[in-house]
Amino acid sequence: MNLQLNRSFVWGAELLNIAACSKGALVLCALCTGLLLVGCTQQSEDVPFLAVLGHAPLAGERCEPTLNSSGATFSLDVVFAGEYTAHVAMENRSNEPVEVTGAGVRWLVPENVSFAIEPQTFDINGVLLRLEPGQRAALPLELLDGEAAQRLAQASEFTQKGALVTVVATLSVEGRTVSGKTVQANALTIPLNLCHSCLLEHPLDALSIGDDGRTTCEQFSPGPQWETPCQLGQDFPVDCRDCRALYQNEPDLNYICDP
Repeated sequence: MNLQLNRSFVWGAELLNIAACSKGALVLCALCTGLLLVGCTQQSEDVPFLAVLGHAPLAGERCEPTLNSSGATFSLDVVFAGEYTAHVAMENRSNEPVEVTGAGVRWLVPENVSFAIEPQTFDINGVLLRLEPGQRAALPLELLDGEAAQRLAQASEFTQKGALVTVVATLSVEGRTVSGKTVQANALTIPLNLCHSCLLEHPLDALSIGDDGRTTCEQFSPGPQWETPCQLGQDFPVDCRDCRALYQNEPDLNYICDP
């Protein structure tokens, strides 16, 4: 899997070498140095050179990697998501520039499930990912691609609403200093809830009583006033009106999207 750099821009003095994130491509996104952290890292008090800080999901109007120190729950809702991308926040804690050269992920899956998730390596050669001393950046890694997400959606564990299985992804990142020293960063562990409709929400202003007396979600209309997740089905709630837009041609639309 290759890394693809889209474009760069700078916002004031707090941001460094930012590249825009686009769906289906791996890109490098730099973060504000003042942001907080999410995710679980396995690190000692003295992390040499390259420190992995956490997973920073895309959020906000600009869909930027967002770090938060409060306890975060990461989720892939198989009803909506076609992939799962982790945005791995890193910091160069050395006194010389470090180039990120590779990454990998391995999975811990419960023994009693019908599916498996294979380990994966990410080839970052060909694009220079260079962090200056003290710089933070987020590296998007597609942990579950479209094929893997589709297999999960078809697994017997996720045939009913409310189904949930927790798996654990452990990420590793490698780098190299400009002086030629190989760097192995600390591991990042991400508990990930795989689920059926766990991210679907039904705001009161979106609900009405249908002709059959059942509560239903209103039809999607252009120019929504609610917030649509940057990556639908990943980590953040999905408004039932977005659900209706996604499944508008499905015969079981009401079952999928209504309470």
